[in-house]
Amino acid sequence: MRLFNNKGFSLIELIVTLIIITIAASVVFPVSRISYVREKEDDLKYFLKRFRVAIDDFKENNPKDGVLPPIVVPGDGVDDDVDGFIDEEIHDGIDNDGDGFVDEDLCSYGYPVSLWSLVQNHKIRKIPKEPFGGVWQYRTSFSAPDEWKDFIDYGGKYEAQPGDDIYDIRTSSPKLSISGEVYNTW
Repeated sequence: MRLFNNKGFSLIELIVTLIIITIAASVVFPVSRISYVREKEDDLKYFLKRFRVAIDDFKENNPKDGVLPPIVVPGDGVDDDVDGFIDEEIHDGIDNDGDGFVDEDLCSYGYPVSLWSLVQNHKIRKIPKEPFGGVWQYRTSFSAPDEWKDFIDYGGKYEAQPGDDIYDIRTSSPKLSISGEVYNTW
């Protein structure tokens, strides 16, 4: 009379199987994590490139050589920059002077004053979310190369501080990339 049934797996076979599964999982999970981070890095590179091309295009199509007069009162009915158009400095999202650009005279050096103005002027389709959980930061055309500021976010329009323009853009994320660079240096 037999007491044990040989139809099944032995304890050793189960342990060996678990070890093989554990080893396979320890290889697969880090690789999938790296591919996820690499995808987000590619998104960040793409967004930064698109922003920078849009800013340059905006500047090229909106040349300005100086500063607006020191006292500019939006909506006062005065041609503040003496270009023949009245009240185009109003931040209203409308092409007040009919030149194909929206709110461009808010930009004394020809650079945009908000990311939303890039959308309104058909330079980018939408403002993307920063992929690494940071915020978008900007540098003005007249600031030091290492002086970055946070946008004022009024309902997703990403406005520059009053009196500032947007010359360059970056992420605020201090995380390290796969290659060892800090994201906010890209």
